[in-house]
Amino acid sequence: MWLAIAGFLFSMGLKEQKIYFLFSVYFLFNSVWWGIAFFTKADMFHGTIGWVFRGITAVFLVIGAVWYYFYKKKQGE
Repeated sequence: MWLAIAGFLFSMGLKEQKIYFLFSVYFLFNSVWWGIAFFTKADMFHGTIGWVFRGITAVFLVIGAVWYYFYKKKQGE
């Protein structure tokens, strides 16, 4: 499912705004992460490796929030 979302966002990046490329990279990362957790039965969501996942997710969330803020501010002008 994450891979399908990544493909969809990539195609939206081709048509609309380039920020969708960044989010497609995140969902590609997410699909690989969940795939490793599923196929290797590794515990990818606890301990240090879990905090790495949360940190990467937080970075993408902050980037998205900052982009949205400036996008809406530009629309209002």
